[in-house]
Amino acid sequence: MGADQDVVRATLRGTRLALINLSDLEAQRVKAVAEGLGAHIHVVTFDPALPRLNSLAPFDICIASISRNGDASSGFGSGFLGTIHPPAIVIGDENDLANSTNDLQSVSRDFMIRPWTETELTLRAFRVLSFAQAEEEDRTFALSRSSAEDPTVVVADDDRITVTLLTSMLRTCGINCVTASDGHAALELVRKLKPDALVLDISMPHMSGFEVLSAIRKDASVADTPVIMLTASQVESEIVRSFSEGADDYVTKPFHPNEMMARLKRLVRRRAAV
Repeated sequence: MGADQDVVRATLRGTRLALINLSDLEAQRVKAVAEGLGAHIHVVTFDPALPRLNSLAPFDICIASISRNGDASSGFGSGFLGTIHPPAIVIGDENDLANSTNDLQSVSRDFMIRPWTETELTLRAFRVLSFAQAEEEDRTFALSRSSAEDPTVVVADDDRITVTLLTSMLRTCGINCVTASDGHAALELVRKLKPDALVLDISMPHMSGFEVLSAIRKDASVADTPVIMLTASQVESEIVRSFSEGADDYVTKPFHPNEMMARLKRLVRRRAAV
């Protein structure tokens, strides 16, 4: 786990983990990890006849299998996460992930694709718990503001999972979010809404991110829009071109949600101060 191992262990020590629908073997693996971290494990069985048994409120993290070893008939189905309120880690296969994007919009939820490792479980548990705490802080902050004061960010990306993650993060932080799945639509939204910032993927249909950025910087009505470029590549030429075209910042995929939010908030605050 690297240099932050002590921080991870301290964060997870004493937490209460609910195990839902895991096979015996998978549950034993999770228990072994939890014992090493000083966390407490409880196996939860849902029973409609016993409502109190179904309460997950006492738990800090839920670890649930959406299907057992690829057998969807043994799982809860893609919608069951809507009933889970604590931070959650869902275990399944790639098809399960594709069918669960709506349930995974919160940054305090994560997904592990089988086969998973003990280190991955530890880090994902740390991640969802940390983001749950950050979500609560941001929710408190958002409630203290009127909706008229909320900034607006346009997210332009044709990748559904990236858009889902960013939309959830922004709205949790009290930031209005409007999305576009191609470059032309992104440019039209920027001209119409004059947003506080734009998150712009480089590779998109109809117009590339570079073309959209160039058009924005040549349009006096929106030329000052802060832009963060999203790129799946760390090739230096793309980064150099982003800045030469007028980008304010760039983030490479896969990105860390905290890093993205920190960069966005910095640009939004900077613009508000102008």
